[in-house]
Amino acid sequence: MSSKPLVTSGINHDILVEVMDLLAKEGSDKAWRTVAAIARTCRYLRVEGIRRLLSHTVHVNFHCMNQPHLVAPFCRFVLGDPITRLSFLRRLSVDMYHLEENSARLFASLLARSSHLQYLEITSLMDVTKPVLRILCSALSAPTSLQHLSVGFCKGDDPSYYHILYHALQTMQSPLTSVHIVIPFLVFPDLGPNILYIRSQDPIFLLSNLSKSLRRMSIGGVFSVGGGIRIYPLVEELQMSSYREGMPHLATYLLCFPNLKRLRCSFERMPWIRYRHAADTFTEECGFATIQDWNDFNKQETTRQTHAWTMLESFRGSIIDAYVLALPCRVERLHLLSTGGKRSAEYTMLSSILSDTRPSSLRLCLKIYEGRGYIPIIPPQLSESWAQALEVLEIRINIVKQVFDLEECV
Repeated sequence: MSSKPLVTSGINHDILVEVMDLLAKEGSDKAWRTVAAIARTCRYLRVEGIRRLLSHTVHVNFHCMNQPHLVAPFCRFVLGDPITRLSFLRRLSVDMYHLEENSARLFASLLARSSHLQYLEITSLMDVTKPVLRILCSALSAPTSLQHLSVGFCKGDDPSYYHILYHALQTMQSPLTSVHIVIPFLVFPDLGPNILYIRSQDPIFLLSNLSKSLRRMSIGGVFSVGGGIRIYPLVEELQMSSYREGMPHLATYLLCFPNLKRLRCSFERMPWIRYRHAADTFTEECGFATIQDWNDFNKQETTRQTHAWTMLESFRGSIIDAYVLALPCRVERLHLLSTGGKRSAEYTMLSSILSDTRPSSLRLCLKIYEGRGYIPIIPPQLSESWAQALEVLEIRINIVKQVFDLEECV
């Protein structure tokens, strides 16, 4: 970008403010640099430019891994005029990659004065030292108006990493309504292979202080549940890791989230495990058991439960995710992804899912690739009860083949 000053003589300030509005909403780096250039032309536009830059989601230190760390300069800028600038700051997303202690203290000072902050995302906690983690986690208890918190994970051989994060979540003052947390991956060298539950990996316990206010929960990482029940009465939307990482213990979710409406397994841009066409997916490992074992266990548990969801508005995940959970109620909108394996196994899973959930809207996402010469479309038993409830059917096919013949694949 040229170092020459931007010339705005002759252009009405109101027009320039409208231009800054449009550019700030666009959100690209180029647009924001243009807003900053306009803001440097006079005092009035400087105030208006800062307002527009800080009123949208502010991303600090993203895509700058080969540049000097930007957290400290950002904090100094905002704290240079805290009364004005902190009143504009509503949404903040910060990458803490290799953050140093001095910068962490500056960030903690900023959070302590951010009384209007509503959205906070902190990522790359896996690359900070223990003292920095302690500073950052202590700072989380300062804001009083946060509605959403997103926290990336930390890892290490020291279990006290978990206790630092747990203490921070237990002392938060903000009544969060939405949270995304990737459960810390901790190494416990003394644990044997037969340990089925670790409280340090249980998100239901970790977030228990927020159980009365949360409405939406998003849980990533490798976690376990089932060690205790804590009711989250307002949660209507739950997103969690797929069957390969999370623990698909349905009874826990039925009891802890009695008013759940939307359930999703896996996250955007996360790779799916795809099975070869000859793989027997029923016997594939899922935690400490097999996929079929979990289906059988969840069905048995559900028959003994007096608490159950009447209906879910939507479920999104793979066919195996839905089969493992053995959902015991109707699902109005069902979005399923085929991940391969024997055709007969996928047919059996899909038939069981559709019979149990009886969706009115069904979306199937399929992938056709070399070595898989078929499309695993809906089972042929259209006379079954689930087919009578179906109103909308959408099939999405991702074809990754040099030559594709539809008639051969159906």
